[in-house]
Amino acid sequence: MPYHRVTVFESKQQKIVAGLVTTAILCLLGSVLWFLFAASATKDQRQELQAFWAVTMPSAVFGLGILLFIAAIAVGWRQVTIRDEKQPIMTATNAYVVAMWAQMKDRTKVEDFSQFDPEDLTFFVQMAFPNGDRHEFRTDVAVYQQMGEGLQGTVRYQGRWLCSFDRTLRAAPQVTPYQPGG
Repeated sequence: MPYHRVTVFESKQQKIVAGLVTTAILCLLGSVLWFLFAASATKDQRQELQAFWAVTMPSAVFGLGILLFIAAIAVGWRQVTIRDEKQPIMTATNAYVVAMWAQMKDRTKVEDFSQFDPEDLTFFVQMAFPNGDRHEFRTDVAVYQQMGEGLQGTVRYQGRWLCSFDRTLRAAPQVTPYQPGG
């Protein structure tokens, strides 16, 4: 089964763009309505409106900033806490191993992981997909040892966890076949 065209990342991007466009349209509509209301007001009403906005605008902007900050924290927290076990298992063919590394708990990268206990290390792999997407995965030592930078194959992953890698044999080594955004 080839790698699906619309990734989870692209889906989230589309939702963010739709939210921004909706917000821009609502701001524009609010501005037009405000202009029509202000244009039809008398001089005394305009002075009252100016006084009202002079008092409430800074509070409203500050409150909006606080709400956006809380929303950003909530979305980020949700991204971090989504468990990989709850994600569907995906299969991607012709995935390319861009980079591999192991690191200790304090995030120090390890060159030769054979000197350490695999239980004390976290293994990472960056994969490039035929549609140009690149994703970083965690994996276990058994899958990590089957891989090598520059290899191509079929991967199974669940969320940010790389479950397996089946190497595809090629006639000759090649340069990175998939460029980001390509």
